[in-house]
Amino acid sequence: MSGTNAELTLPVGRKLCYAEYGIPDGLPMFYFHGSPSSRLEPGMFGDELASTGFRIIAPDRPGIGGSAWQNERSFTDWAEDIAHLADHLGWPNFALLGNSGGGPYVAACAALLPQRVTVAAVVSGAWRMDAPEVKANLPFVNRLFWILARFFPLGLRLLLTTMRTSGAAAQSESPSESDLKRLHAMLPLPDVAALSAPGRMKATSAGIAEALSSGTRGAAWDARMYVRPFGFDHTQIRVPFRAFHGGLDRNVPLALVKRYIAQIPDATLEIWPDEGHLSAPCNHIRDILEALQR
Repeated sequence: MSGTNAELTLPVGRKLCYAEYGIPDGLPMFYFHGSPSSRLEPGMFGDELASTGFRIIAPDRPGIGGSAWQNERSFTDWAEDIAHLADHLGWPNFALLGNSGGGPYVAACAALLPQRVTVAAVVSGAWRMDAPEVKANLPFVNRLFWILARFFPLGLRLLLTTMRTSGAAAQSESPSESDLKRLHAMLPLPDVAALSAPGRMKATSAGIAEALSSGTRGAAWDARMYVRPFGFDHTQIRVPFRAFHGGLDRNVPLALVKRYIAQIPDATLEIWPDEGHLSAPCNHIRDILEALQR
């Protein structure tokens, strides 16, 4: 099962769109995509999800991809949506995995749905992207997205419009020479290598293009949430919490991850010193999912 699309009409009448991966009778898991991305993001793992033992549901967040806009949405609202989606699927309990910007969404559900979450995991997980560790450890070009989200929302939407155009145009299976030149200027070598794998550049671009397919408003609001108070207390998380991170990550600094993970009781952090932001999930998705079954 690879990327089968479906939707749910929530009790308030709002549509929630999601894709299904893995195996139909596998262990239940929700996958929360990055920012900006969409329910198509797990496509970057190719066939890896078909033999991991999980039935994986990847929902679009409100205003992103096929999911309807929600005014003034919060992380608390997301936990409510996931509870409704789990009820619809017949899942009394489920695991969580969030990649990159999906990290705070995992933490919110772990904090607010403790009776239903069996285990929570984040890989390359973002957190408060206006934190001192971000400014101290990331170059300006990597911080620009979050600076715009905090201080210049219109500028962010203009940037997202550019990303929508470039994402929709990226149809090649592997990066072109001009793509590689641009990637080498922005990313560590492990991330460039991960994007160079056949089909991965196309899958990653498709996830971004779908996120912005209905406009930039949803993705812009999503970005805003990482530079505002989260509205839940991650120190109250009591479900098993696992974090995985690359030591060469230029998108989310390891120093930030170490600080917030240390504040979650009994949480664990596994560091891959030679991995970047993208290469960490791409090269270790099987390891991560196996760890969640133990």
